[in-house]
Amino acid sequence: MLAADLVGSWVGFPIGLVMGSSPGTRRVVLALDADAGPAGADPAERHSLTVTEDRIDLAAPCAAGLFRGLATLRQLVARTSDGVEVPAVVIQDAPATPGGD
Repeated sequence: MLAADLVGSWVGFPIGLVMGSSPGTRRVVLALDADAGPAGADPAERHSLTVTEDRIDLAAPCAAGLFRGLATLRQLVARTSDGVEVPAVVIQDAPATPGGD
């Protein structure tokens, strides 16, 4: 199973795997970024999530932060008659309790 399939099944909508640059393609980008999320928060908790019409960017200092960010994204997904909808947002998050998104 591709990572895109695994993540897509967990957040509730399909995620296509795109190699290289494809103009017009909607993207989900996961990135490790030491500066992502609220400054001073635990790196294992913090993440940054930006959703626009054609792109979802999720960044965190480590894999645990990405996991927590995926949990945040999952909470935003709404099922519609056309598939799924995710509102445009910018979130800088660091859950206060382990596992508590």
